[in-house]
Amino acid sequence: MKKILFHYGFIIPVLAFTIHQVLEIIFEIHIPFLDNYLDPFCAGAIMLHALAIERKVILDNKLTYLDVVIAIVLLSIIVEVLFPYLSSRFTADIYDLLSFITGGIWFLLTRGDLLIRTYKRE
Repeated sequence: MKKILFHYGFIIPVLAFTIHQVLEIIFEIHIPFLDNYLDPFCAGAIMLHALAIERKVILDNKLTYLDVVIAIVLLSIIVEVLFPYLSSRFTADIYDLLSFITGGIWFLLTRGDLLIRTYKRE
């Protein structure tokens, strides 16, 4: 698990998210592009690392590429369809979807060691 948590593929999105939140909330520094799209990017990357940890610890297995795609699609549906439906405080945005996908691509490019092509059928 340390190998997953202390890898730059996880550390960079966590640090980016944390620094952005500190700038935005504590120092009230707003950078519109980052305010809108950094959090979805980080959420996609961080969520996939959490899923990889769950797979390794509970199932002693790795993620497939299909798992990554399904996770990003589900996260996007929840955040971009369900949340705006439930509350007017949320708005659907195609660029958020692209940010989630970019976070998934970040995971794929930096953490290929946590992936397998497909499950073996027994």
